[in-house]
Amino acid sequence: METSIIELIDSINWNIFENAVLNMVKKAVEKYREQFNNRPDEKVYQIAINTDIQAATSDISFEVLVHATKTLQQQIAFFRARGLYEAAEKLQHLNYSVDPGGFEHVNFASVQHPELSILSGLYSDFQMLLDAEVEKHLLAVKQEIALQKLLRYLPAEEYIWIGTSSPYDHYDHVSKIKMTV
Repeated sequence: METSIIELIDSINWNIFENAVLNMVKKAVEKYREQFNNRPDEKVYQIAINTDIQAATSDISFEVLVHATKTLQQQIAFFRARGLYEAAEKLQHLNYSVDPGGFEHVNFASVQHPELSILSGLYSDFQMLLDAEVEKHLLAVKQEIALQKLLRYLPAEEYIWIGTSSPYDHYDHVSKIKMTV
């Protein structure tokens, strides 16, 4: 009897996935703090948490305000130069970079997910379904990050933006968080 994609997804222990991502975030915050705590120009402004199902990995990237502002202005200029004024206007109002692949500290930390390896070969046929399932668990991780106050010791701006990958974007579900010590 052939196993359906839903049964396969349901057979994964998603608690292992969520805990692995949470531990990656904890270690990344600690590592970032050790490396950049005394550098005011390296305060975190944005965080991206992404999962690549085909590679069975998750990573966290950090962006700083100066680099985010520069990148955002370059993206706006790019769209304007091509006559895409509406897209440029939308970016202008975001106040954060929309491309985690261009963050100052891209792929700062990563974690392997052996539990996802059974899905990697199915990704091309079930991309939306698999990305939606991962999205659900990344949102649970994002909520847990807030509940556990995992970012409280991160050298950060007064506010940071945090987003996760989704079926639609590499930087989705972006939230602004007020940092307090």
